[in-house]
Amino acid sequence: MNSKFYMAGTEGTGAYLVVLCTDLGRVGYRVLSTAYRVRVEPADGDAASVLAGAFLPPTWKQPGDNGQNRFSTMVYSGQRLEAVVKTAVAALCTGFGPVEVNPDAPDWAKAMVEACQGDSCETEDEAHARLLAEAKELGIPGANRRWSAATLLAKVQAHGHAGAETEGEEQARLVAKARELKIPGANLASRWSLATLRSKVSAGCD
Repeated sequence: MNSKFYMAGTEGTGAYLVVLCTDLGRVGYRVLSTAYRVRVEPADGDAASVLAGAFLPPTWKQPGDNGQNRFSTMVYSGQRLEAVVKTAVAALCTGFGPVEVNPDAPDWAKAMVEACQGDSCETEDEAHARLLAEAKELGIPGANRRWSAATLLAKVQAHGHAGAETEGEEQARLVAKARELKIPGANLASRWSLATLRSKVSAGCD
């Protein structure tokens, strides 16, 4: 048995069906008599910080509650289960390593993973460069190439929550930065999508 797809229940039963594993962690769910329990296990402390915004209390139990390193919640219908697992899949797929899908996962869960993966076109190196550029642009102390992508994402997200920058504000900032860096075509930068701006500014700051 692939240990990545083995998630022990409280009684050590291994009763959770793991849907997928990424560099940020993994998600699984367990069928109870009248409900479902969904569990998200972060890979490490940095990953837990990245994921925290998607799994807020009191709906979700937090890492450290009862000495357990995981987010977990209860749902009471199959429809709600699918919605909650979709949230977890989307959060976990914001990482930058490989996405490993459990071949035994249900078709609806596999479809969610496929849809989320289709939304991303960045390589791991591109994502790391973008996040490093964002961290430096935001003035995050100590930001450097040695930080992992997960650490960079956690720091950038934490700064974003504190600064409350909207997408419009981010776009305006990146347009200005693109022109400052004299990126080819920057005279039309205001027409670029936010994703394009992030990519071009990251490459220009590298």
